[in-house]
Amino acid sequence: MISYEYVVVPAPRRAPKVKGAKTAEARFAHALSEVMNAYGAEGWDYVRSDLLPCDERRGFMGTQTVEHRMMVFRRLVETEQETPAPLAAPDGVPTPEAMAAELPPARAR
Repeated sequence: MISYEYVVVPAPRRAPKVKGAKTAEARFAHALSEVMNAYGAEGWDYVRSDLLPCDERRGFMGTQTVEHRMMVFRRLVETEQETPAPLAAPDGVPTPEAMAAELPPARAR
């Protein structure tokens, strides 16, 4: 059975200045690719980004719903698969190996 483990990280909020990236979109794309490459080097595959709501405290008694941009990565989990045991023949029924041993040797033509 295939199983995965997941990691969810916040997307970058700021795009640092990068040589050759003149627009905000280019700087932001570079910041995203750095996060993806860092996790990819550790074996994680990028799945998707989501905008998710989260209730946070505001002031002394209040709450506020804030949306966070999250990046989802996954990788395969190494699991040991159980090998099924061979079925035993019922009592009195010969196994295929025993039947093959009882056959006469083949003659050469």
